[in-house]
Amino acid sequence: MARGSRKVSVAVRTGQGEHVEQLTERPVRRMPDGVSGVVYGGRVYPINEGMFVCLDDPSVPKDDCDDFVGPSEDLVVLVETAAPSLLAVSRWAIESTRFGHYVVLDAAEEDAEELVRRLEASGTTVKRWAQSWRPASDGYHYDWFIRLGGDLTPDQCAAAVTDALDSSSAAPSAPPAEDAVALPQTHDALLRVELIVAQSQLETAR
Repeated sequence: MARGSRKVSVAVRTGQGEHVEQLTERPVRRMPDGVSGVVYGGRVYPINEGMFVCLDDPSVPKDDCDDFVGPSEDLVVLVETAAPSLLAVSRWAIESTRFGHYVVLDAAEEDAEELVRRLEASGTTVKRWAQSWRPASDGYHYDWFIRLGGDLTPDQCAAAVTDALDSSSAAPSAPPAEDAVALPQTHDALLRVELIVAQSQLETAR
């Protein structure tokens, strides 16, 4: 049966990427999950993209793979998926107010936008995000705010952000009190405040 199978040459590597040996013209077997594999040491290892087998990959006994891949069939190999890129979020916190929960953070705009995308991809509702112009209730002025939707607790909001960030990202700062009412204001509200101040200064000058 092996004579009519597809044959390949693959490298054998350890989990650390060290080269063990080179296998040549080995019959390709179809593993139970459909992945193409070759025998090494009496067990069938899956073929990885780049034509190598890794000794740390799950293997199965040779007797469990008696189906061979035909000469004209395509190989089904393991493809390495890229790890999520690190987000350069240097500081973040959950801001809880009577209007809802906010993520306040320090980051470049592209990293803040990527965090929003990851939150939405995970099923977390994002109502709005924008640049923050005032300090949060912990007294620190963050670069951005993200207003979250849905019936989430502060702990659930923090967990969603933690999942969206890599584990090496900065830990959240101490959460502010839940009854604090420090939240990002709209641009119109800021203009109204500035107008009142200007009018007051004009009256004083007079």
